[in-house]
Amino acid sequence: MFLSSLSIAFILYPSASFVLGAPGIVANTWGHYETVESIDQSPSEWTFRGPASDDDILSLRIVVKSEADQELATKLTAISSPESPEYGYHLSQEQLATFVAPKDETVELIASWLSSFNGISDIAFINHTSSISFLSTVKAANQLLKSKFGVFQMTKGGAAVTRSLQYSLPENIRQHVALVHPVTYFPTPQSRNVFWSSKRSASEIDKRPIISRDVSPEVLAACNTITPTCIAAFYNITYTPPTNTTASGSSLGVVGFLEQYINHTDITSFVRKYGNSPETRANPGSFTVELVNNGTNNESSAGIEATLDMEFSMPFTGSLPVVYYSVGGRPPTLGQDGQELPLNQSYAEPYLEWLQYMLAKPDGAIPQVISISYTDTEQTVPRDYAVHVCDLFGRLALRGVSIIDASGDGGVAGQDDVPCVSNDGQSRANFLPTFPASCPWVTSIGSTSVIIDEQGSSFSSGGFSNYFAVPDYQRNATESYIKTLNGQYEGLYNASGRGIPDVAVYGSRYETENNNVTSGHHSGTSAGTPVFASMIALINDIRLRNGKPVLGWLNPTLYSESIQDVWNDIRAGVSYGCDASWNASVGWDAVTGLGSPDFQRLATALS
Repeated sequence: MFLSSLSIAFILYPSASFVLGAPGIVANTWGHYETVESIDQSPSEWTFRGPASDDDILSLRIVVKSEADQELATKLTAISSPESPEYGYHLSQEQLATFVAPKDETVELIASWLSSFNGISDIAFINHTSSISFLSTVKAANQLLKSKFGVFQMTKGGAAVTRSLQYSLPENIRQHVALVHPVTYFPTPQSRNVFWSSKRSASEIDKRPIISRDVSPEVLAACNTITPTCIAAFYNITYTPPTNTTASGSSLGVVGFLEQYINHTDITSFVRKYGNSPETRANPGSFTVELVNNGTNNESSAGIEATLDMEFSMPFTGSLPVVYYSVGGRPPTLGQDGQELPLNQSYAEPYLEWLQYMLAKPDGAIPQVISISYTDTEQTVPRDYAVHVCDLFGRLALRGVSIIDASGDGGVAGQDDVPCVSNDGQSRANFLPTFPASCPWVTSIGSTSVIIDEQGSSFSSGGFSNYFAVPDYQRNATESYIKTLNGQYEGLYNASGRGIPDVAVYGSRYETENNNVTSGHHSGTSAGTPVFASMIALINDIRLRNGKPVLGWLNPTLYSESIQDVWNDIRAGVSYGCDASWNASVGWDAVTGLGSPDFQRLATALS
């Protein structure tokens, strides 16, 4: 039997015997099946190679519906809106477990269904993600889900995955299930950190002058190159957490996927040069590395994205604890010759694994601010999967976590090299938003260029979600922008969708020190993402020292009328893609969101 639904750990259900090649169903009294998801064909990047072997083992997950799914928005808004009497009353781990727990009888029903099939084992319920994980042979999974699992390989060579183009569930099970993963989820080759390297240094964005108008001598001196010293001067980041008092409890987490490792020596050296105070330069703050989902951290192979994220956060955060999460998740996959590929040629989907890890952490062990520099074109992520991942981001937010994510570097086209057409079989012309930037519980970061007289970057991804409706906090802002379009591009975007990005930070030609080599020309929305995340961690430090709760989910506050004067309203610049463009304009726009922050004004307003 399952134990109490308040339990957070994996709880093994007495599972069916695991017999390779067993003759299928032990008992099937589950009645009529309903199709849950069916796609006409695999995405264009993937080619069908043939049926999967019956004896191959799949690791699958069933997401169980909960009454909390409908209540999450209401609860989050209540604890995250400054005018609400519940503001700042974030949930503990135990309170969240109670809030999201599905009914025990629902979990028992699904587990009984699973255990009625031979070839299924290791059935486990995970409360904090409201999901049931299990192992299955391909033969059992085909019978369980009325699917046809096959091997699909990237068309250009490389990774292969076992997937089905459709699956079904019994009627009495379907009503309780939000998603079975990863049945129809094809990883996208655009699922990458969203940073541009020096290969783009000759682009028009890098030909713009760094300084474009008269500025203070201090900023002018600081911005010969784009270092933390320049960014601090430009955005007025003058606060450093004190070191001679008890720590406040404020902390920052930085997430790294796809074997992006971090080197302690590089980071320490960089902070000694560019720390935002004499104290920080003399005593660079330390950081810890947590390995998630069999992740590793090979310091001799430090990645540029990981380095950029840490080198443009720790100079600002000073003595605040910083955690780098090195998340594994690239599964063994086969090449065209049937041999296993090197892991760096595989494409993984590690968000669920990372979120499961975070939500399982006890109170006090989760950083209150998380910086993420990864994104996908939204339509390449199955809707049910995106909704579930977004819900889990919402659960993190309920525990008081601010989630900051880069919006992407493909402008109107989401991510680079993606055709601007729908992938629903109709191939309609379609602008492409990005995910998880489109999740309303995430604060998405666009990019500006030209360090003083800021303009929206030509690569800054933005637009309107096709998966998530515009939230109430943002409705007035996006509707005002859409009116300025005067019907242009009508039908190419979802006018009732969540708008991207929320705010913007300068994102061109950042200098880094990686493997003891200094280099510049690192650009992208991910460059400014750790900068903004660091600002929020600093403001949390101020708030905690004044006896106030951390900010948690930011968006209702960021869009509130009372703090609109904290933003540098960006009114120039154009982002391109899909043979079209978004323009920066007065107020919120699809290039720079609300604008870029002035730290002192933002800290005063929020602390």
